[in-house]
Amino acid sequence: MAETVAEAFAVYAVGLVRFARQLVDDQETAEEVVQDVFLRLQAGRAVRPVLSHAYLRKAVLNQSRSVLRRRRLTRTKRLTGPLELVQSTDTLASQAVERDRVRRAVSALPRRQREVIVLRLYEDLPFLEIARTLGISPDAASSAYARALASIRLSLGADDE
Repeated sequence: MAETVAEAFAVYAVGLVRFARQLVDDQETAEEVVQDVFLRLQAGRAVRPVLSHAYLRKAVLNQSRSVLRRRRLTRTKRLTGPLELVQSTDTLASQAVERDRVRRAVSALPRRQREVIVLRLYEDLPFLEIARTLGISPDAASSAYARALASIRLSLGADDE
């Protein structure tokens, strides 16, 4: 646990950006999300929170949700038709293509399932910690994880046809 915001930033920022990147799907926005969280902490509150990794991860999760909400509202206002996925160019390696397929499958998941997948597979958290972070029961976290994996498998299998 870090004592100051500067120490917390030095210790946790890189990992938090990786975490946010999985949620918001672009590096620049992920960096902004983490920066916003630390700026708000630096601005101060009457009672300073304990700057644990779990606290910061939850703050980044909440800020990522806000960014995604705003992004969705902006898209809804601009779009007149359905979103079209950008296709990979012929020059991409097969590994990059597969990563893109998985990323799209994860992005298509409902919010809770996407968050559980990211926390479990990218942050390597146990279900108990995932449940605490999301404010749900461990059984709900485990169930959301199982449903998410089934959806991803179905989506990736359907893409093969």
